[in-house]
Amino acid sequence: MGSERDDLPPGLPQLGCNRFVAFKCAHAHVDRLDASVGGVDARHGRIVDVRHPDGTLAGSATWNLSPTTGDWNTASNWQPASVPNGPTDIATFATSNKVAVSVSAKIEVNEIVFNPGASAYTITSSSPGLLTLSGRGITNNSGVTQGFIAQDCSACTGGALARLTFTNAATGGSGTAFTALGAAGEYEAGGEISFAADSSAGSASFEIFAGRYDRAYEGEVAFFDNSTADHGTFLVHSGPGYEGALNFFDNSTAGDAIVTNAGGFVYFWEASDAGNSVIANDGYLVLRDGASAGTAIIDSNTVGSAS
Repeated sequence: MGSERDDLPPGLPQLGCNRFVAFKCAHAHVDRLDASVGGVDARHGRIVDVRHPDGTLAGSATWNLSPTTGDWNTASNWQPASVPNGPTDIATFATSNKVAVSVSAKIEVNEIVFNPGASAYTITSSSPGLLTLSGRGITNNSGVTQGFIAQDCSACTGGALARLTFTNAATGGSGTAFTALGAAGEYEAGGEISFAADSSAGSASFEIFAGRYDRAYEGEVAFFDNSTADHGTFLVHSGPGYEGALNFFDNSTAGDAIVTNAGGFVYFWEASDAGNSVIANDGYLVLRDGASAGTAIIDSNTVGSAS
C-alpha cells in the first residue's frame, strides 16, 4: 500500500509515522524514554520503588529450570524468587524447559546474561511490555543464538507500547537476533526497538517487518543521541501495511552495519550519519536535515534526499 503522509515535503518519500517517528514528522518534542521504567525514573535515575507490582522484591536472579509459566514478571519463575527489575539487576538464563519468555509489564535491568550451554531462548516484549537494558546490555556466552521480539500491539493505536530499549552504554551483544513485528490490524501499532545515549547494536541481527494489513503500522528500529548500529546486520521489509523503518536521529551513526533495505524505509535525520556502513537499498533511503552519508557504500535503486 502507499505510505503517503501530508506532513513531509511534496515529492519526498514518506514513511508511516509511529510513536518514535511521529515527533520528527511533526517537528515536535517527545520524551525518548518513559518517565518511569521498572520503578526507576529513567530520565533522572531516581529509584522510586524496587518492588514488583505483586509486592515481590526485585533483584538479580536466574531463570528456573522448570518455571511455572513463561512470564518474566512472575517471581516464582526465578531463583531466588525475585523478578529482575532494577538498574543494577542482572537476569541470568541457563538451561530451562520453558524457553519462550514474555515481558508482560515494564522491566529494567542492567544486563541479561546467557550462561555457557544455556538453552536457546526467545524473549518477547508483549504489549504493554517494555524491556529496558540500561547497563551492560546482553552478554551471550551460550554458543547458540538468542532471540528477542518487539511484538505488535493489537490493543494499541497511534504508537507501539511493546518495545525493547537500550540506553546508557548497553549493547545488543553478539549471537543475538532481534525482530520488530509490524502490526496485524488497521492503525494498530508495530513493535519498536530503540537505542539511546551511547548504546550499541553490537553485532546483533535485526529483522524489521512492515504492517501486515492495510494501514497497519510498521515495526521500527531507531537510534538516538550518540548510539550506534555498530556491526549489526539489518533487514528492512516492505508489506501490505506501512513499510518497515530503520531510523537514525541526533548524532547517531550506522557505524559498520550491513543494511539490506528490501522495500522499506531507511532514514537519516539531523546530525546522524551512515558511517562506514554497507547499504543495499531497494526501498527508500533518505538523508535530511543535514544528515551525512559518511563513507558508506550505498547500492541503491530508489534514493530520496532532503536537506
